[in-house]
Amino acid sequence: MRTSLPALPAFRVLRLLSASALFAALLSLTTGCGVLAAATNPKVAWAVGDPAPMSVVVRRADAAEKTSLEVDRLLTGTATPDDATWLDKTAPNKEDATQKLQSLRMHPIYQGQQARIVAAEVWSDLLPKVGRESKAAPAAPTPVATKGDAKADAKSGKKTKAGTTTTTAANVSAASSKAPKGAKTTPAAAASAPKASGPARSVLAVIDPNLGIACEEIMALRREIAQARAKTAQLEAQKDEKGVSASQKATLRREITASEKATSELEAKVSPKQKELLTRAKTSSGNVPPIYRDRIGSMLVNLRQAIDDANIANGAAAVRYPLAIPSLPDSTKAMVPVFVADIVEEQTGKRPSLQGFQPGVSLDGGSVKLTLNGLSQDDLGKLSVGQVTGQTLDRTQAWVGRALGLLGTVGATKDTLDFQADLVDAILSGMKASGYAAPAPPVLPEAPAPGATPTPAS
Repeated sequence: MRTSLPALPAFRVLRLLSASALFAALLSLTTGCGVLAAATNPKVAWAVGDPAPMSVVVRRADAAEKTSLEVDRLLTGTATPDDATWLDKTAPNKEDATQKLQSLRMHPIYQGQQARIVAAEVWSDLLPKVGRESKAAPAAPTPVATKGDAKADAKSGKKTKAGTTTTTAANVSAASSKAPKGAKTTPAAAASAPKASGPARSVLAVIDPNLGIACEEIMALRREIAQARAKTAQLEAQKDEKGVSASQKATLRREITASEKATSELEAKVSPKQKELLTRAKTSSGNVPPIYRDRIGSMLVNLRQAIDDANIANGAAAVRYPLAIPSLPDSTKAMVPVFVADIVEEQTGKRPSLQGFQPGVSLDGGSVKLTLNGLSQDDLGKLSVGQVTGQTLDRTQAWVGRALGLLGTVGATKDTLDFQADLVDAILSGMKASGYAAPAPPVLPEAPAPGATPTPAS
């Protein structure tokens, strides 16, 4: 089943516009304030003069979004038992990072380009490999105290007459320090302590069970917002295409209004949830036992740097997008060999050289027309030209669709990254208030300049 794509934006017309007009067009798009915030980040001013084509612009946005998704997984979906080792693997090794950045200069998307390679490329490559073997159990909310809880046996944790279970000494990690004799254990402190038994919880759930639940709910809403914004951006592109009739434009305007309304409703729903979560995160993290606080502290500092670098990549995509629109046809053609090589490697285990490969690619409205010329049987292995052509067409059309809706994606990613930055900052702030000394964030190496001799990855 092939994806139906909206018509392409009028890139032929945009070729005639000045850079200032293009930037004004970016700011006028109805994809949310996240796009404007991403584009006006002072750390991405370099992107205006960076000659990145659409293929690189999309890749930057992809790296930012992927990093954000992985940060969410590591905070809410990855188990942190007492023997978890993944917490120490969230900082890039300098040598590995250097090699990664060097090898990217040989990647077809960057090869021959003068575009900068962003640090988010390193994070989006590293983080998916971390903690995959440790899936967290669903977070359980903190029980609400009811009348009769005081009658529960604190040692056994047996149910009270009210049918609730109290927090017991067995729920507190053996790794945490025992409270002095006579000291009171607050519910918040008990809830935020790591569990010694039972299913392993995520980082947020161990700090406070309700943090994990609330964050999962917020991120689900944020994913819906991203989809709605991408849809709006695609509808805008379709409406602005040359040749669209007045009646079609009227229909598209109604669909855009409906999509914007859905986005606004989701934003209104998620905003108070985020504020409540941030307040709770700062308070609860101050009660984390020192031994667990020290284990997660460095990981949080590393993720905070990943978020910052992802924001730079995302902002660079926003700034460069209107200037890269004229390159969309050429970038689409450049992506075809990448997709062909990926498909063959996935199904045969061998990546083809594609010597002499000359794909025929054209854009007709929103449809990609494709012919694969010059593929040899050595390139294809046991695959047929028809098989490869069909799969390549699907991937190419999906890529064009993503490019058309990229500003919506960029805006949603910006808002998500900002929320994640605020969440990590709140946790670290609470931990610092209780005595934690955070280490310095990791410093990634600079990417090799265009024209530098790259070193292949081992």
